[in-house]
Amino acid sequence: MMTANMSELYQLYRTSDKVHFLSISVDPDRDSLTVLQRYADDHGVTDDRWLFARGSLVDVAYLMEKGFMLAADELPSGHPSQFHSR
Repeated sequence: MMTANMSELYQLYRTSDKVHFLSISVDPDRDSLTVLQRYADDHGVTDDRWLFARGSLVDVAYLMEKGFMLAADELPSGHPSQFHSR
């Protein structure tokens, strides 16, 4: 559901260079760079307006808790599916 919403927004703002998207993997053991690239391709990403990032689970949990103020105690299986804007 979240990816479908992101894809819709990505297409909606396809002519704007002011709107960018960032998806952060919460399962870095499974989501290699190759897997993330395939995921981007599968969702029609054709430019750098939607980036897919990964890091260690510790770093992702820290970002979620300290940056986004979201619980990260059930990663990688239980993760929030919320949009954040800046």
